[in-house]
Amino acid sequence: MKKVIIWMMFFIYIIPINAQQGQKKFLTTKQISDLYNLMISEIEYVDAEAIVVRNKTKQVNWDEYKAYHQKQFIKADSYKSLRKKFLDFGKGFTSGHSYFKFSYPIEKQKKDKIKSSIKIGFTYPEIVFFDLESKRTISKINDKSIKDIFQKFINYETRANGIGTCQSSFKYRFEQGSLKVDGHLPNEITFEDGSKKEVTYSVNNDAESSYDRYMKQIEIDQYKGWRLIERGYKTALLIKDNVALVKIKNFAYNRGDNDLRCTKAVNDSTVCNDITKIRNGLKSVENDISYLIFDVQDNPGGNENSSFLAEFCPSEFKDLRIQYKKTAILEDNDLRTALSYGFPGANRWFDEISENGIYDKTENGSFLPPRGDFCRGGNSCELKYIEPNETAKRKVKKIIVLVNERTASSADDFVYRMKEYGNAIIVGQPQSADLTFALIGIVFYIDDQGNIRKMYTDNNQRNYDVPGIELFQFSVPYSRTVNKKGEMLQGNPLKPDLLLEITKDNFENREQIVLNKAIEEFVTKENN
Repeated sequence: MKKVIIWMMFFIYIIPINAQQGQKKFLTTKQISDLYNLMISEIEYVDAEAIVVRNKTKQVNWDEYKAYHQKQFIKADSYKSLRKKFLDFGKGFTSGHSYFKFSYPIEKQKKDKIKSSIKIGFTYPEIVFFDLESKRTISKINDKSIKDIFQKFINYETRANGIGTCQSSFKYRFEQGSLKVDGHLPNEITFEDGSKKEVTYSVNNDAESSYDRYMKQIEIDQYKGWRLIERGYKTALLIKDNVALVKIKNFAYNRGDNDLRCTKAVNDSTVCNDITKIRNGLKSVENDISYLIFDVQDNPGGNENSSFLAEFCPSEFKDLRIQYKKTAILEDNDLRTALSYGFPGANRWFDEISENGIYDKTENGSFLPPRGDFCRGGNSCELKYIEPNETAKRKVKKIIVLVNERTASSADDFVYRMKEYGNAIIVGQPQSADLTFALIGIVFYIDDQGNIRKMYTDNNQRNYDVPGIELFQFSVPYSRTVNKKGEMLQGNPLKPDLLLEITKDNFENREQIVLNKAIEEFVTKENN
C-alpha cells in the first residue's frame, strides 16, 4: 500500500569542519557536542509521540535520557566510537517503528551470530525471570542484581514501552548474545538459593533471519485437535466444535492491491487472496459455528489492515485516527504526500484545512485535527464511517481477539478497532501499543565545504545521494494515533477483558493456554 516517493529537503547548519577533516580527521569535542544538540533539536522539532511516551512509561524521562547520552557522545574519540554512542542512543528511543543507522564509512569487523546456552522465561504481571530448564528464579547476572539490570534495560536499552514487551525484548537479547552487563556478555547466572549456573555461547550463523521468519507462510502445527478449513499465505481458518478460529501471522504481504472489499480476482500471497480464502471458508461452515476467534498473538504487524476490518468487523468502522504535527515540513507538497504513503486524499485534506483556516489557527508544534490514516473514509481522509462487507455481518454470538505483548503495529490497530467497532472481547496480555506508521527520516552529512547539513526523507526512502559524506540517519514518528477521546494510543494498551497471567508453568505454551481459557470463559460457560 505504501508508495516510495523519492524526496529530499536540504538544510544547512554551520559547524565548521576542515575541508579534509570529514574524510581524515575526527571531530572536535565542541563539534560533537554541537552535532548532538542539533540531532536533539531535530527530534524535538518533528517528534509526535516518542518523547511523550517515554515520559509516561519510563522512570528516566526525556530530559534525563538526552542529558545522559550527551555525556556519552562527547566521550567519542573516533568515528567508530561515535557509531556506538549513536546506536546506543537509538536503542532506547521509545518508538518501535523508528530506525537508527550510522552511515559514515568505518572498518567493521564481521561478527558471528551467537546463542546462549541458557534459555530464560518470565512471569507477568509479577516481574520474575527464570531458567526455563529448571524453572528456578534468577536473582543475578554476572553477580549483579537482575532487577537493576532490567531497570537499566527498560530505561536505556529498548524501544518498547510496556513492561511485557520489555520483558520479551530482554529475553531475546539475553538468548541472542546481545545483552551486555556493564559492557560484558552474561557468563553466569545466580539463583535465589545462591547456586550458580555458567552461561556459554555457540556460533549460530545458520539461524533463520527475522525477515525470513516474518515473510514465511503461516504454520498451524500448534493447533492440535482443530480441523483446518482454509490456509492462505499469512492466515488460516480452523474449526473445533462450534468455534471458528482465524489465525493471522502478520499483515506483511509482498504483493497486493488497493481493493478494500477484495472483490477482484487475485493472485497467491496477496492480502485479498488470504481474505477471499477465509471469507469462503467461513461461508462453508456458517451453520456450524457460533463463535469467532481471531488469534493475533505474536503478530508484529506489517501493512495496512483495512481490508481485514472490512471483512471481519461486523459493524461500520472508521479509519485509524491520526493527528499530524504542524511544522514547516508539512507545507511541502511532495514530503507531505510521502508521509501519507502517497494517498492523493492527503493533499486534498491539507488544502481543505488550509482554505477553512484550521491550519493557520493551529500553533506550530501543536497537532492538527484527527484524520484517517489510510484515507479510506472519504476523498479527503475524512473520519467517516465505513460500511463492512455484507459477508462480515456473520451470525455469531461473540467475537474474541487473542493478544500478547508481541501484538504490535498493524495488529495493535486491528485490536483497537475490533474492540471499538466490533465489540470484540480481548483475551491475553496487554499488547505492545506501538502502532504509528508515518515517520520522517532525517539524514546528517558533511558537505565538501566542511559544513554539517541535514535533509528530510520519507520513511520508505533508503536510496538517495548526498553531496558529501553521510554521518548518520534516523526516523522519528511524525503523527500520533488517538482514540475517539483524543487520547494517544501509543503506550496506552487496551486492558484485556480477561487477563491471563504468565507463570513459570504456562510460559512455554501460554499462547495455546490463552486460546483454551478464552473458550472456557466465553464459550463453554455460556453453553452450560
